[in-house]
Amino acid sequence: MGNFSYAKDIRLFGMKDFIVEKYSQEQRTQLDGSMKIQKIWLNAKNIFAVVSLLQEALLYSWLCWSVIKGGMGIGDFTMYATAIRTFSGALGGLLNDISHIKQ
Repeated sequence: MGNFSYAKDIRLFGMKDFIVEKYSQEQRTQLDGSMKIQKIWLNAKNIFAVVSLLQEALLYSWLCWSVIKGGMGIGDFTMYATAIRTFSGALGGLLNDISHIKQ
């Protein structure tokens, strides 16, 4: 922007409106692309959250059922519950890192 040698040509040939319109079009294109990427990322995060919720709900239900039926002690329940939470967190972190790399 420090080169003013084109300013005379822009004024002489009335190119101001043309340049401003091209700049506005480029800004809209960039914004549309960014919005598209954000929507895809948000949809992927929402799908993962729902799947993770279902996974944990099913596993915790199974663990509670096993404790109630007497097939599992409280110590085993705690160990499995911690393992489920750790695995789910690690998988979420992995998928989050992959999504950042893809961006």
